[in-house]
Amino acid sequence: MPQLKVKRIHLRNWTTVQDQTVDLPEFGLIYVSGSVGAGKTALGEALSRTILGVAGRYTHYGHYSRGDKGNTLVTVEGSFGQEKF
Repeated sequence: MPQLKVKRIHLRNWTTVQDQTVDLPEFGLIYVSGSVGAGKTALGEALSRTILGVAGRYTHYGHYSRGDKGNTLVTVEGSFGQEKF
């Protein structure tokens, strides 16, 4: 069975995140914590939309923008089985 491994996610102008790259460990669990409005759900929605195409709270990407419409970016680096993306 192929395995999905996410190595890095970069968010720009995505809800509460202005510009941030998050490097993920190769093994183990990831625990995301923070206060209300810190961006926990935003991180999950960015991954869900980018990898799976699953919509989150909003129907359009523009709704996730921090204010500069059209400047929203989410990139994910990882692998699925033997293929890298």
